[in-house]
Amino acid sequence: MNKEDFTKIGRIVKVNKKTANITVISDFTLPDSIEQSKILFIEIDGGLVPFFVIEASLRGDNSLVVMLEDYHLPEKALKLVGCKVYIKIEEIYDSEDEFLFYPQLIGFKVIDEDKGEVGVVKEVSESMHQVLLTVMKDKKEILIPLAEEFITKANRHKKELFMVLPDGLIDL
Repeated sequence: MNKEDFTKIGRIVKVNKKTANITVISDFTLPDSIEQSKILFIEIDGGLVPFFVIEASLRGDNSLVVMLEDYHLPEKALKLVGCKVYIKIEEIYDSEDEFLFYPQLIGFKVIDEDKGEVGVVKEVSESMHQVLLTVMKDKKEILIPLAEEFITKANRHKKELFMVLPDGLIDL
């Protein structure tokens, strides 16, 4: 199992003491498709351990409540609180080139259709329903709003994000 094939979706923050349901909180909006995931990987002692999902449901944009197989007792599930939760990267894409989970864009080259290469994504942040890419170009940070209308194509294998950016945005 290669850790590069996974992405962190969040951290286990609590366990329901009656039902043993586990709550995972993410820093980003979780895709609706995550409710269909059959396996989550929990980091234990530096390694990723597969856990089978019996039931999963989104609560808001960044909270996932799951019932794990063999973890019906709250006492057992409580041992997982604080652990990071991962999912296979291939499970968070609708198709080969479409992104659903923003943290995967870190390290991607941003290429403007008119001006060429802009730089490399250093950070992705989400606040108040606005996602911003922090792109490094020649030791300079450029903030780019991540809006669907700006994205023309993405290639996750080549780590390239093609965009049509508004005039003047990268010239600042």
